[in-house]
Amino acid sequence: MGILLQTSGKAFGIGNGGTVSVTIPSAPRLAMFVYTQDAATAITWGSQSLGSKTQVAYPGDATTGDLWYLANPTTGTQNLTFTVSSGTVNVLYAVFSDVDTTLGFPLSFQGNATPGFATGVGVTISPQYSGSWTIDFVGLSSPAAYAGPGAGQTLITSLDYSSGFSWSYKPGASVMTWGGTSAMWAIGAFELKYGGDMSEVP
Repeated sequence: MGILLQTSGKAFGIGNGGTVSVTIPSAPRLAMFVYTQDAATAITWGSQSLGSKTQVAYPGDATTGDLWYLANPTTGTQNLTFTVSSGTVNVLYAVFSDVDTTLGFPLSFQGNATPGFATGVGVTISPQYSGSWTIDFVGLSSPAAYAGPGAGQTLITSLDYSSGFSWSYKPGASVMTWGGTSAMWAIGAFELKYGGDMSEVP
């Protein structure tokens, strides 16, 4: 059947010790990802701790987008709990099923940022396995500049709060793009390997 998006959502202004309630349905080979705008120092799902990968910072801006991940999260309704050193974070989350969680995350990660103002951004990765999805996460300096993901990409969730802050997926992709009007852009992308197909792309 392939990878499936099981649930996704967003939350605004989460401070230190703040929580977001999420329900994860029972499904095989689950992987949870959380994308935070501005830095959290730790995130837990119940008693499980998420690992992190920092996205490139927005050029000329103190804001960063951080990717957090957890293989095989427990199912049911629990809280994502955030440790934040100062201020608050804005949050996107998504859970996928039928993912190969044995190789670690984020697989084949690549990042890119515009050197100044531009009308969009893109990143290229080379998927290593058949049946993979590419997941990208993007931030830009002005939500008014946001137009949306490129051809063939499916929007997961968009925050568009204090700045454009979104992510999308595309089965088998190697190039991910976002467009809009003039802004500073940053993007990260990684491969999500299908858990039911263990063969490499020839």
